[in-house]
Amino acid sequence: MILIKKYKMKKLKAEDLFSLEYGDTIYLRQGSYMRTYRYVGRMPCSPEKYLILSDGENLKHIYISKDGEFKGEWYNGEYDEKFNIKLQIEDLEVELKALKEELNLKQ
Repeated sequence: MILIKKYKMKKLKAEDLFSLEYGDTIYLRQGSYMRTYRYVGRMPCSPEKYLILSDGENLKHIYISKDGEFKGEWYNGEYDEKFNIKLQIEDLEVELKALKEELNLKQ
C-alpha cells in the first residue's frame, strides 16, 4: 500500500465530500489519469445525497448512500503526478500478482 501522507493528495471519504465548499477542486481517478472537477453545489431534489461538480464544460453528480458509499476514487489536494504514478504502479502490481496466481493454479 502507498503511504499517502508523504504526498500532496488525499483520498476522500464521504465526510470529506460533504464538507466541500463552492469552487473546491477535487480529482476523479479514471484508469491512468485524473480528471479535475470543481464543486458547485448540491442537487436541489436531494441535497443530502447528491453533490454537483463541473469540469468547466460538463456537470457530474456524485450519489452518496446512507452508509457513505459512492462510486469512483476521489482525491483532493495539490495535484501530484508522482502520486498518480504510484497508484498506477500499485494497480499493476495487484494485476501481476493475480496473473501469477492464475498461472500457478493452471500448472
